[in-house]
Amino acid sequence: MRADGKELLWGSIIGICLAAGAWVLAAKFPNLNFPFTSVQVDMCLEGAFIFGIVIAGYRALWKYPGFWGFLILFLAGHIALYKFLIVKIAGNAAGLRLYGIYGFLGAIEFAAFAVVMLRVYHRGPDIRFL
Repeated sequence: MRADGKELLWGSIIGICLAAGAWVLAAKFPNLNFPFTSVQVDMCLEGAFIFGIVIAGYRALWKYPGFWGFLILFLAGHIALYKFLIVKIAGNAAGLRLYGIYGFLGAIEFAAFAVVMLRVYHRGPDIRFL
């Protein structure tokens, strides 16, 4: 079953509204006091960017449950890496240096995921959308 453009648009709008509602609840509306530090927000945004590119790059593998299973394992590894390693390394870094660390490790993570997908599914990422 393939989703047409209208279904995809409405699904995206509903997903964005649900995510925005969760953020408003987490911010204790109307005070907007987020329970996160700026470093944690940066890590979440960087992780979302990496996983957005990975998911979009492997569009041909969406129909395989093994791809989604490995993606969940990859997400768990990503969270563990950033929770235990990056917080200690980047604790003193700020600004451009911190973003450089995020970018470098994000590129390594993407390359590692691409190598595993190449070995398992014999397919590389389709990054023409970039």
